[in-house]
Amino acid sequence: MIVIPNNMRQQQSWLQSISYLGVVMGLLSLLLHPAIVSATSPPPASEAVKSALLKSIYASGLVHFKAEDLEVRPATDLIEAYETVVGPYIFQITQDASMSVRDDLLFNAIAEKFSPVQYAQVRQQTLHLLDEKDMIIYPEIGEKRYTLTVFIDINCEFCAMLHRDIPKLRKAGIRVRYLAFPKNGLEGMDYEQTLAVWCDKDRKQALNDARDGLLLDTQTCEHPVDQQFFLGESLKILGTPTLIFEDGNVFTGYFSFKDLLERLKKHNPLHKQTEKESNKLEQPVVTDSTFTPRTAE
Repeated sequence: MIVIPNNMRQQQSWLQSISYLGVVMGLLSLLLHPAIVSATSPPPASEAVKSALLKSIYASGLVHFKAEDLEVRPATDLIEAYETVVGPYIFQITQDASMSVRDDLLFNAIAEKFSPVQYAQVRQQTLHLLDEKDMIIYPEIGEKRYTLTVFIDINCEFCAMLHRDIPKLRKAGIRVRYLAFPKNGLEGMDYEQTLAVWCDKDRKQALNDARDGLLLDTQTCEHPVDQQFFLGESLKILGTPTLIFEDGNVFTGYFSFKDLLERLKKHNPLHKQTEKESNKLEQPVVTDSTFTPRTAE
């Protein structure tokens, strides 16, 4: 039963309320209409969309990502688009696969509520997706105990200090992997010399020559330097040397050989740290914390 008020002013107010209610109900019916819903929520991703996303993922250096692990969802901030998260990146693509973009997960609003553990998990996943052929590798001697991944600048003084410890690290069963992170970005002499190292047939010798102050001949090739630089920025690498341990934790700076061994043990995913071990760990001795501005790709 509907009760209509007798007073004229009350009747006008009542009619106005009914009018507003009709507008609200009309809007709700439009929003819930199947045609509207289908226009804003894309259908399941096509094979063309999945193929284009995989191409973008591999082009970013995450070459060991498995196609069967691809999880595509509607984009959170775009209409009629999809997205997927792999390593430190968010890949987005239009419904017709004609346009795609890549964003940095750890600089995205999504990551504002990340815990240190979640940040470490992103880095840990990323390490498993990289190809060692794009790195400079110093393999362990004998049985492998740990893997240490390091972002370096070829002219970094403290990277050179770490580099001098390579023979001892290798004998201790530690595999050291270098990634390029020219501290002045993708231009200038530092960048050109980094390209010369990574384009050389003998990267290790070229790196030693550069550290000895030799000016390397400029070389051009298909190289991973830009890829690795953007990857470093996406992982919030701001200085060199930055060490990434197997559990995804990072430290920037130089550690003594003894203390580095302790940290490698602590940050092995299979190791359970004791309080006594935690108290033994030191802070980095030195660090080159030169800030590298984020560069648009």
